[in-house]
Amino acid sequence: MEAHELEWTPEQIQIFWDHFSALEARGDRYFSRLYGRSLIAYVRSRIGIGTPLDYGCGRGDLLGYLAEAGCKEVHGVDQSPESRAAAARRIGQLAVARLGVTAEPNSADTTFMVEVIEHLNDEALGKAFGEVHRALRPGGHFVITTPNDENLDLSKVICPQCRAVFHTMQHVRSWTCESLSAYAENHGFQTTQIEATILSPHSGFVDRLWRGAKLSLGQRPNLIYIGRKA
Repeated sequence: MEAHELEWTPEQIQIFWDHFSALEARGDRYFSRLYGRSLIAYVRSRIGIGTPLDYGCGRGDLLGYLAEAGCKEVHGVDQSPESRAAAARRIGQLAVARLGVTAEPNSADTTFMVEVIEHLNDEALGKAFGEVHRALRPGGHFVITTPNDENLDLSKVICPQCRAVFHTMQHVRSWTCESLSAYAENHGFQTTQIEATILSPHSGFVDRLWRGAKLSLGQRPNLIYIGRKA
């Protein structure tokens, strides 16, 4: 059997993420868990968050941080029942949580899509942007994070049994400032800001040291996009 690129099906994707979510020992690998507080501070310094929606909320780390930051009601969308159950446990009594596989129209002031768009094929990506646009109230904001100009091949492995080649974190596409801004604007959003930056799990002086160390080690920054519903 020859090596071949894996074409992810919805069933395979759900199996992958159900398994990943169930492994509590890997919890510290979730981007939202590591950098969620820093992302919220970054966004709050630029826009008001209001009622947030986390599209692709996973185990609910970002929703939990948003509740801790004072959001009285938080919304989350995820396809995995295991992830939604974990999110409900994570939020607990912190806030009113509305979790499902889709979001109600005009229900959110700010939608977060954290490290999601690199996982979606063309059909799923267009559907997701359409759902976000419907879920946002007039003038609401869309916040996206994704790896910046990622070289996908550097993180691919091969299954020794079936010889399928795949990205270790199920990434299927790479984004730049130009490509992400253009895609969002073609789907009903007005770009407010987009930049490549490194978020930190720390604050103050430790934050500056941490960022400097990451840059010196060659870590590529992530894109952070903020757009407004047109």
